[in-house]
Amino acid sequence: MHNDLERSGENDRRRLESQLQILETQAQDFRAQLSQERDVIRNLQLQKELELRDLQNRHDKVVSQNFLGSIQGSKMF
Repeated sequence: MHNDLERSGENDRRRLESQLQILETQAQDFRAQLSQERDVIRNLQLQKELELRDLQNRHDKVVSQNFLGSIQGSKMF
């Protein structure tokens, strides 16, 4: 009877250690995935900022050209 309890306890311990190892591996995989997703988000944010600056520069250039054109047009009259 005592041996059966010991074997049962050993089996339970091995099973729990195995489950713990699986959970630790999953946690490590999730941390790696989270890190990759953070990198993707960071890169997308940087890309968006660059595109926004480019659009702002293009907008400013068009506004300046229109302003200069209107000044030159008014000088003709």
